[in-house]
Amino acid sequence: MKQAPFEKDDTLFFYTDGLLDGKDREGHAYGKKQVRKVIEDAISHDPQTLIDGLMSDFLAHNANKKLDDDVTLAVARVLA
Repeated sequence: MKQAPFEKDDTLFFYTDGLLDGKDREGHAYGKKQVRKVIEDAISHDPQTLIDGLMSDFLAHNANKKLDDDVTLAVARVLA
Protein backbone atom coordinates (compact mmCIF):
# COMPACT_ATOMS: atom_id res chain seq x y z
CA MET A 1 0.00 0.00 0.00
CA LYS A 2 1.27 3.47 -0.88
CA GLN A 3 0.62 6.64 1.04
CA ALA A 4 0.48 10.15 -0.32
CA PRO A 5 0.57 13.29 1.78
CA PHE A 6 -2.29 15.71 1.29
CA GLU A 7 -2.26 19.42 1.87
CA LYS A 8 -4.99 21.98 2.42
CA ASP A 9 -7.09 22.53 -0.72
CA ASP A 10 -5.86 19.34 -2.44
CA THR A 11 -8.68 17.82 -4.46
CA LEU A 12 -9.37 14.13 -5.07
CA PHE A 13 -11.53 13.17 -8.00
CA PHE A 14 -13.10 9.73 -8.45
CA TYR A 15 -15.11 8.46 -11.41
CA THR A 16 -16.36 5.24 -12.94
CA ASP A 17 -15.35 4.01 -16.38
CA GLY A 18 -18.70 5.07 -17.81
CA LEU A 19 -17.34 8.63 -17.87
CA LEU A 20 -14.36 7.69 -20.03
CA ASP A 21 -16.29 5.37 -22.32
CA GLY A 22 -19.23 7.66 -23.20
CA LYS A 23 -19.26 8.09 -26.98
CA ASP A 24 -20.32 10.92 -29.25
CA ARG A 25 -22.33 10.37 -32.44
CA GLU A 26 -19.16 9.49 -34.37
CA GLY A 27 -18.20 6.87 -31.77
CA HIS A 28 -15.36 8.83 -30.13
CA ALA A 29 -15.00 8.14 -26.41
CA TYR A 30 -14.99 11.04 -23.96
CA GLY A 31 -11.63 9.85 -22.64
CA LYS A 32 -9.04 10.80 -20.04
CA LYS A 33 -7.74 13.83 -21.95
CA GLN A 34 -11.13 15.54 -21.89
CA VAL A 35 -11.69 14.65 -18.23
CA ARG A 36 -8.30 16.15 -17.37
CA LYS A 37 -8.98 19.30 -19.41
CA VAL A 38 -12.33 19.98 -17.74
CA ILE A 39 -10.93 19.31 -14.26
CA GLU A 40 -7.90 21.55 -14.84
CA ASP A 41 -10.15 24.34 -16.13
CA ALA A 42 -12.48 24.12 -13.11
CA ILE A 43 -10.20 22.97 -10.28
CA SER A 44 -10.44 26.29 -8.42
CA HIS A 45 -14.24 26.00 -8.15
CA ASP A 46 -16.08 24.26 -5.35
CA PRO A 47 -16.56 20.47 -5.73
CA GLN A 48 -20.24 20.68 -6.74
CA THR A 49 -19.47 23.19 -9.50
CA LEU A 50 -16.65 20.92 -10.70
CA ILE A 51 -19.00 17.93 -10.89
CA ASP A 52 -21.75 19.97 -12.58
CA GLY A 53 -19.32 21.32 -15.18
CA LEU A 54 -17.89 17.90 -15.95
CA MET A 55 -21.32 16.29 -16.28
CA SER A 56 -22.52 19.12 -18.50
CA ASP A 57 -19.50 18.72 -20.78
CA PHE A 58 -19.86 14.92 -20.79
CA LEU A 59 -23.57 15.03 -21.67
CA ALA A 60 -22.90 17.52 -24.47
CA HIS A 61 -20.22 15.15 -25.84
CA ASN A 62 -22.64 12.25 -25.50
CA ALA A 63 -25.20 14.24 -27.55
CA ASN A 64 -27.73 13.57 -24.77
CA LYS A 65 -28.30 10.04 -26.07
CA LYS A 66 -29.00 7.14 -23.73
CA LEU A 67 -25.90 6.15 -21.75
CA ASP A 68 -24.42 2.70 -22.33
CA ASP A 69 -22.97 2.58 -18.79
CA ASP A 70 -23.49 4.27 -15.45
CA VAL A 71 -21.48 7.39 -14.63
CA THR A 72 -20.57 8.11 -11.02
CA LEU A 73 -18.46 11.07 -9.90
CA ALA A 74 -17.16 12.05 -6.46
CA VAL A 75 -14.96 14.95 -5.44
CA ALA A 76 -13.27 15.43 -2.07
CA ARG A 77 -11.31 18.51 -1.05
CA VAL A 78 -8.92 18.69 1.90
CA LEU A 79 -10.10 21.50 4.17
CA ALA A 80 -7.42 21.45 6.85
